[in-house]
Amino acid sequence: IHFPAGHIFNQREAAILHHTDLMTAEPGAARQSHIAALQSAGLNTPEIVTLAQWVAFLSFQVRLLAVVKHSVAIL
Repeated sequence: IHFPAGHIFNQREAAILHHTDLMTAEPGAARQSHIAALQSAGLNTPEIVTLAQWVAFLSFQVRLLAVVKHSVAIL
């Protein structure tokens, strides 16, 4: 993941950002080792589940808005 210069993330934040990037770009590539990385960064099971739910929900919203935008453009 590439962030603008000057951004410094702690281990927890970096793990969350990396996992979010993975889940939005290549959800099928997720492995147990990715969950272990989140756990190593201090996230517990409920936090990991919540993160996954947020990523899925926001990804759905983005896809839905893209369809709506496309549909409105056709009209």
